[in-house]
Amino acid sequence: MLYKSMLAFIWFGVGQVLSGLVMATAIDIFGSKKACLLNVIAFIGAASSSISTIQQNEFNWISKVNCGLWGLQDGMINIHTLSILGFEFESKSEAFAVFILIQSLSALIF
Repeated sequence: MLYKSMLAFIWFGVGQVLSGLVMATAIDIFGSKKACLLNVIAFIGAASSSISTIQQNEFNWISKVNCGLWGLQDGMINIHTLSILGFEFESKSEAFAVFILIQSLSALIF
């Protein structure tokens, strides 16, 4: 069972890699505000695949799609957040430093 679940997480990494390509292209073509809709669509897809996986209660191709969609959604939100930080603030290093500090503290607390 552990072996199958770890194989499913390979697709999480594939989703992370694809998210950079998808989100960067979407931001370039549509702009940052309209690219938020793509984040929402990715989240809805990931949440619905999670519900489907929970209902089936077995590792199959839907589990792999689930992990891939969560990787895609996670990467898209990270790319979008970092893009906003890079373009919005004058000082590039301070914005990223504060973001990483808060992200690290949140991971420690939760």
